[in-house]
Amino acid sequence: NAYSDFIRIFVSEEDLVETLLPTMEKASLRSPEISLPVISSFLSAYSQPPTLDVFRRILSLALSGAKSSNPLTRTGAIDLFKTLLPLNTSPESASLAMTELLTLPKTGKTTGPDHRLALYSMLAHITPSQTVSATLLQTTTPLLAKETHEGVITVLAGSLSTHLIHLLTTPDSASPLASETTSLLAKEMGNLKPGIRRAFWVLAGSVLVGGLDFEEERSLNFVKALLPALEAGLKNVAANPVNSSAGPLEAYVATAVLLGPLAKTGKFDDAISKNAALQSIASGSTKPSFLLWDKVYQKLTDPVDEKWLLQAWEASLIYSKTEFTKNENLCSQSGLALIHLSLESSTPEVRREVISVVERCAKQVPGLTNRVVREGLTTFFARGSPSSTSTATSAEEASAAPWNKHSRLSGLLLAAASFAEGTEQKVKDDVIVKAVLVGHHHLISKDPRQTWIDLCQRSNIDPHELVTRNLDKLFQLILNGPTAADAKFGFAEAGYNAVGTLAFVAPEEVLPRLIDQLRSDMDQYVVNALTESDFGIWETPEGTTYVDVLTSKGETKTTIKGKDAELAKWDEETKRNIASKKAAASKSLTKQQQALVDAQLKQEAKVRQHVVDVQARLFRGLRIVRSLVRSGVEEFRNQLSLVASLILKAPLGRGSILVGEEAFQTYLDLALCTSERLDTFRKWVGVAALRSLTIEAVPEQLQSEPLNSLIIRVLLRLRTLSEQAPFDAATFSYAYPLLGQVLLQGGISEDEEESLEQVALALSIIKFHSGEFSNTSFPRELTIEKLLHVIKLQPKLSKEASSTLVDIGEAIQPNASQKELSVLLQGTLAQEVYVRNSCLQTLQPFDLTDLDWSPELMLSCHDEDEQNARLARHLWDDNGLDVPEQYLKTLLDYLDHKNAYVRSSTAAAIGEGAEHWPQTISAVVRDLQEYYREKAKILAPEYDEY
Repeated sequence: NAYSDFIRIFVSEEDLVETLLPTMEKASLRSPEISLPVISSFLSAYSQPPTLDVFRRILSLALSGAKSSNPLTRTGAIDLFKTLLPLNTSPESASLAMTELLTLPKTGKTTGPDHRLALYSMLAHITPSQTVSATLLQTTTPLLAKETHEGVITVLAGSLSTHLIHLLTTPDSASPLASETTSLLAKEMGNLKPGIRRAFWVLAGSVLVGGLDFEEERSLNFVKALLPALEAGLKNVAANPVNSSAGPLEAYVATAVLLGPLAKTGKFDDAISKNAALQSIASGSTKPSFLLWDKVYQKLTDPVDEKWLLQAWEASLIYSKTEFTKNENLCSQSGLALIHLSLESSTPEVRREVISVVERCAKQVPGLTNRVVREGLTTFFARGSPSSTSTATSAEEASAAPWNKHSRLSGLLLAAASFAEGTEQKVKDDVIVKAVLVGHHHLISKDPRQTWIDLCQRSNIDPHELVTRNLDKLFQLILNGPTAADAKFGFAEAGYNAVGTLAFVAPEEVLPRLIDQLRSDMDQYVVNALTESDFGIWETPEGTTYVDVLTSKGETKTTIKGKDAELAKWDEETKRNIASKKAAASKSLTKQQQALVDAQLKQEAKVRQHVVDVQARLFRGLRIVRSLVRSGVEEFRNQLSLVASLILKAPLGRGSILVGEEAFQTYLDLALCTSERLDTFRKWVGVAALRSLTIEAVPEQLQSEPLNSLIIRVLLRLRTLSEQAPFDAATFSYAYPLLGQVLLQGGISEDEEESLEQVALALSIIKFHSGEFSNTSFPRELTIEKLLHVIKLQPKLSKEASSTLVDIGEAIQPNASQKELSVLLQGTLAQEVYVRNSCLQTLQPFDLTDLDWSPELMLSCHDEDEQNARLARHLWDDNGLDVPEQYLKTLLDYLDHKNAYVRSSTAAAIGEGAEHWPQTISAVVRDLQEYYREKAKILAPEYDEY
């Protein structure tokens, strides 16, 4: 308000009395709905306490406004009273205000319920004191019993609790609580009218949980006077909680009082232990108690009921924490009650109170509170995706409505992580680790990783340190926690989201573990070990034999591939149907036949389960890959070559029968890790690679373009972009399967010139990247192998391929692996001179001093081609290689090599070895004679089963 400072500094008491107050009185008569808020604003800025006379005159304005039929005027009157009362805190003003407010209700001269509602709302703002509180209670308690309007009853009851507490807690009170008031309160708690009974229960409960000192005799006597009423109300509701006339409020209040402040005193243990209704809360029986029964609390619509449910929930959890800890079902039911209030409560105040209650409990019993919330969320998620609106009129509307209550559930989970200072680190870690699945569920977290990270921060835990400390436990929960049955409820997806989060938080720890897991899940040897019979058994419905053990032993089902596969399949199905009809028409099986069938079913069940397990592991590996792609972890891009290779060898290989569509989509998703420079060609690079590998999982709509045309189009784009600037390792690795197939097949086209063009383009792309191969994330070993293949089989392009190979050798020589070096050394054993020459030139910059000796280089030193022999000898001498004394043991194997060059060079190498170690000549001759005799033996025929 722009006038606030002026009013506070310059307006005096004289100005108020002589000038402003008369104007206020006139304005309130003409248009009170406008003037009363203005007067309230003025008083809030007025700095001087008003005299009793001024107080009385302004009070009359508020009381006059309370009579109005206009709700705006009544609201303005209440606000004016609320603003006026603190300005004059003298006992006389409080007494005057109370007297004026109660005069009309006492004489029954109010204009109606709205008038009384306004007056009693003002009454709630009177500050408790000895004189005021005693008089107010003596006057209003009978009025409360006679009131018929429920809204008025609620407001009046709410205004009395502070005064009751004041009289019961003030020591040496000159005006103690009258016994008539206590008796009336206990009596009206059993009133036959539900509205009056609810009001008195709320009043009694508010007083009893309001901080009374039960060591004081007055408070203790007050409790004892109300105890029979508490027990009676609790018993009535517990007997029929669904159809109780006043609802379950009485039981909620009684539970909150008995298990809360009264239980803490220790003076009412006998009454609590003997109360069957209270003991049933934590009994863990199949039938839920009145407190945790969803049919009861789901009917609540009044915020008062919901608030008392919360207080009763908190008291029962703290009191029966031992029983809750031992019973998983009890934790689940308790958590569901919290979730219902968090999601479906009609007022934000109740939802905020839920958070406050959970935070208080988390500070007292952190482990139990988090378990209750976690179990409740798990059960809630297992019921399926709910509608975000409770007004959906049909199942279709409920399923179609978007879920938008993520913040309410995430707020509940975060509140459970509000640990008290001094909470053990082990307890915190255990809570956050166990919340990894629910924290990533799609119903609780819009952002796949945000909620769990927030949990860590709320607990003052570094996520990186948490993951590092508990990596094994996290992997156990994520990878082995969700079962196949949980997949439809979102737990499996939550696990995969968690994988991305862990990789984002601690990539250096998590990624190696995940790569090992991918190697295990997508093991090509396990998948390739599955036979056609295994797939046939897997496709056969459970309870039906794939192999008919009642027919002759040799008759088994076979799977035929090729152009007649569909016809053969139809023929097989027809025969099977005819056989089944004949079997149905024949007599039942004998005991011996039934035993054969049962044994076969048992055996096939094991095979089927094995195939299902392999399929599940493949699915898991693929989903882990997709999660890592979505996570955007930079370190994962360096593993793209390996991951793409795993997918191509297992899920897109023989495993495509089990996971073909998922594997295809996952491979295309890897394109998201590639450079944005590819733009729309990201997808087509993957499609071209899969089609070049003749992967059957590629959809038909993506095979309409001729393959040779697609490959040329993709290669030209890759070459253009590579010439501008080399791609990163991830992009090159994703494109490499296509490049490798083009090089391996010598082009993929019926036109020879077009095939040659494809190979030339692929070589150009690789050459533009040769300087980047110092990065070990590039597929270096495979690229070297393919280049040697081109040098061998494509004479027209061998010079360019050789040049590219030499460039790559210069790039990789500082950090070349043993496998990469081995590929080059093995290349020196090729029959073709130019292949050997390329390998030897590539090896020139390499440091081979770590090798004791190299039989391949020793053979190259005796190459028939002088240039090759010179290059090899230069390598040998520069790296200080020596011939070992046991050279013959290694060189003998090369005498049987398929290439004539190797055999002839081996002979010369043996001669050099003998010169170097003359003392071994006799042993060498003897071993060579023995080797000759072994090879000169006549081969005996080998017989198979036929």
